[in-house]
Amino acid sequence: MSEQCLLREDKNGVCYLTLNRPEKLNALDSVLFREIEKNLLELEGRDDIHVIVLRGAGRCFCAGHDVEVLGAEGQDELLNTRVVTHLADMKQAVVVVVHSHCYTGGLELALAGDIIIAGENAKIGDTHSKFALRAIWGLHQRLPRRVGVSHAKDMFFTNRVFSGKAAAEIGLADYCFPDDQLWEKAEEVIQKINGNSPYSIQFMKKMIRETDGQNMSVGLEKETQLDGFLGPDFEERIKALKK
Repeated sequence: MSEQCLLREDKNGVCYLTLNRPEKLNALDSVLFREIEKNLLELEGRDDIHVIVLRGAGRCFCAGHDVEVLGAEGQDELLNTRVVTHLADMKQAVVVVVHSHCYTGGLELALAGDIIIAGENAKIGDTHSKFALRAIWGLHQRLPRRVGVSHAKDMFFTNRVFSGKAAAEIGLADYCFPDDQLWEKAEEVIQKINGNSPYSIQFMKKMIRETDGQNMSVGLEKETQLDGFLGPDFEERIKALKK
């Protein structure tokens, strides 16, 4: 597989990463994950990139793990797990745009996003139990936190597939747009995020990650252990508001 299995475009504060194996329905393997990791490592040091967008080329977002290479030489499931976690922990806001299929490993990858935007006719589901597979890319942790334990168990045990509309109803997707308007509407959400303070967004992500699962009093105390609360772009934004 060539390096073109992942496409990248940086534009006005937004990095667009596109899974680019359309002939394989963007199925995931360690070669693709290494490309994602390489870009994430570079993006860690980019203060000019405020939003990372993950999407899929061709007919769908991602049909899941490439089963043809499971257990093959050069495949590293722990690497894959690490990259999904790395994506979730990026300082930038991560937006995942889902059209059509988003199954199993593709769902695990999507769940690393802060915001999930789906087309109305997206097909989102988990099939680990159908094929006697163990999920090790964070599915058991991230899905229940998004949709609740009951919905997560339903998806795990029955392999139920949700449309984009149904996914939005249970909180699996944050936004649902008509398929023919998906990219246009998703871009509006992306630019709203991009227009806000990266300082604030990065701090919010950090606080949520560091206090997840802790007693509220611990989180409240952590918020007050700060040296001031004004971001470096505060004055600039206030001046812009007064114009």
